[in-house]
Amino acid sequence: MHTLLDDGFALFTFDPNLRVPYVQQWNIGGQHEIFKDTVFEIRYVGNRGTKLTRAVDVNQQRIFANGFFQDFQRAMFNFNNCAGRVNPTAAQCANRQPLQLLPSFGAFALNQQTFLTAVRQGEPARALDFYISNKAFFFSGFGGEDFGSTQTITPYLPNPSTYVADYVGNGAYSSYNALQAEIRRRYSNGFDFQANYTWSKSLTDYEGSSTNFSGLLDLTLGDRVEKRRANNDLTHVFKANGGYELPFGNGKRWINDGFMSRVLGGLKLTGIFTAQSGRPLSFVSARGSLNRTGRSGSNTVNTNLTINELQSHTGLFFDRTTGAPLMFDPDFIANRLTLLSNPSAGTVGSLQLTPVTGPGYWNLDLGLIKRTRINENVNIEFRGEVFNVFNHTNFFITSTALPQNINASAFGQITDTFDPRIFQFALKLNF
Repeated sequence: MHTLLDDGFALFTFDPNLRVPYVQQWNIGGQHEIFKDTVFEIRYVGNRGTKLTRAVDVNQQRIFANGFFQDFQRAMFNFNNCAGRVNPTAAQCANRQPLQLLPSFGAFALNQQTFLTAVRQGEPARALDFYISNKAFFFSGFGGEDFGSTQTITPYLPNPSTYVADYVGNGAYSSYNALQAEIRRRYSNGFDFQANYTWSKSLTDYEGSSTNFSGLLDLTLGDRVEKRRANNDLTHVFKANGGYELPFGNGKRWINDGFMSRVLGGLKLTGIFTAQSGRPLSFVSARGSLNRTGRSGSNTVNTNLTINELQSHTGLFFDRTTGAPLMFDPDFIANRLTLLSNPSAGTVGSLQLTPVTGPGYWNLDLGLIKRTRINENVNIEFRGEVFNVFNHTNFFITSTALPQNINASAFGQITDTFDPRIFQFALKLNF
């Protein structure tokens, strides 16, 4: 009788004591008038998201059960030392390590490409998931006995009646801490100005909303390997905006009468400038070395480089041949599999998530406003604006590209940009 309903069957359940998530916020600051009409303010701002909702898969496959992992290691040894054979005879390889468990998964257990790839790459969880996902060939009780399998599925899944068991609980958190400084000049003598700087850090163990699912890399390790900078954690942000009304026209200092006063009067120049550091990046292997590949997207790498050394290779670079934009030094990309390594079978990467920051961003927008008075209650307003005045190329790294897979051919490539220079014009009648 088949008890596992479907290869991809999933159960969903909720914590019976599920709480409503909440956010705690706090701040303290002070301000001082440093010049006439000009105030300086500094403040500390913090918040913490508590008992945030997250769904995790509690039906993690057990690679260490029943001697599976130890036999997988023997298969790896044989593959690497016996000319690519996972279970050679003594005649084929004198120093072989005979397999004791894997052959009992049936006639197709050792010769499928997915299994051989898992052996070559040191991914025991990928191999076990391949067996479970194709249980009709590899497990007795589901049809595997027809192909020589004597293995039952029970030791390898906590709940053998389903493939995935998604449990929704209050298992996530977030935190934000920032130092903010600001200077403001209120409108006076035709001029207003505001500039602010933020130095902050935003941390979380889960990137998503309460309706999104994201399995833990490993249930035993828990959030020890999940903690990261949030996707939109921008360490440094500087913004400034201002406006200056030209001193011409009726009631102004110069050219305040006649035809030219109507031509030059009501003119105001505006500007907005932004400069900020880049988004956080992770180096991942995405290998099924401990949990199946579908749960290993955040499995990082091992390296002997320090965080500062990794950051020195990160930023905005260009391919020396094609000129294509890159987020890492071309030499680092070329030698990445020497400088960074995939985790060994049965482990996860030792490098933390989001250790480095990608390319930054800066932009300047300018505007011109002309108000022409028709009578006491009516005026015509012309507005011309230029966004990204210098047509500076700012490169954008999408959320899906923030974890950079060292095994991917597209490692380090940047394919998205912010908007180029844009002109915008408007004409309004105000009354």
